[in-house]
Amino acid sequence: MTFTDRYREVGLERNPFCTAELVERRVFLHRGLPNPPPPGSRTMVQVVGDRGYGKSTHLAIWRAAQPGPYHYVPPSPYRSRWSAPPALSKQTGSTTTIYGDEIDRMPSVLRRRWLRKLARSEATVVIGTHTDLSAVATRAGFTVVTHWLEPFTKAELRNFLALRVDAVTIALPGDFALTDDDVEQIYSASRGVPREAEDQAHRLIADRVGQL
Repeated sequence: MTFTDRYREVGLERNPFCTAELVERRVFLHRGLPNPPPPGSRTMVQVVGDRGYGKSTHLAIWRAAQPGPYHYVPPSPYRSRWSAPPALSKQTGSTTTIYGDEIDRMPSVLRRRWLRKLARSEATVVIGTHTDLSAVATRAGFTVVTHWLEPFTKAELRNFLALRVDAVTIALPGDFALTDDDVEQIYSASRGVPREAEDQAHRLIADRVGQL
């Protein structure tokens, strides 16, 4: 049996701590961010943070509770960044919240036009971005609410990992639990970045499987 087969046997061929299913079940560490305002508030809520800090997760959680059109701006090819973002329809009017992720990648001309159009419709817009877009949103006519995501503290990381470990099923002999040394190791390697911590936890238990 190869290691790949062994990982598949115990459910580790993919990272069990980083799945859409966990987001759908809302298995994440709530960092005190309030819910976005209701539709029709002419407000743009921006979640700002570096890669892997949890921007997309927060958008997914909010969108599950308050549905609305979603637009993701990919890194490449560049022409794909010009794809038309969602706008309010005559049917929905201002009763829908618009969601956008990686909006800092959107070409500035398209972004300005999009935000001006949504502001005129008195939309509520919720975005994830690496950079602060409050200036362009304010000029478009929005009231802007900004949430800055920072790396986890060690205590937050411990709680986050505990939630993920409790939520997944790993077919290992005995119970899988993170020790204090494990948390120290993961925190040091991940620098408190949630996505990196998920990857480090996966590597840690994969190493244990390899030693069985």
